[in-house]
Amino acid sequence: MKEMSIEKTEALSLKHEKFFSKKALEMKASETRELLKLVENSNVIS
Repeated sequence: MKEMSIEKTEALSLKHEKFFSKKALEMKASETRELLKLVENSNVIS
């Protein structure tokens, strides 16, 4: 029983890692866009 749950947990965490790394990449991309907007705005102001 314990062996089984460990395998299931590992499979789940692998699934989650893929999901979260994809999410993290998407977030990083949007954060980068936000930062670029901020930089452009601050350049316009100064």
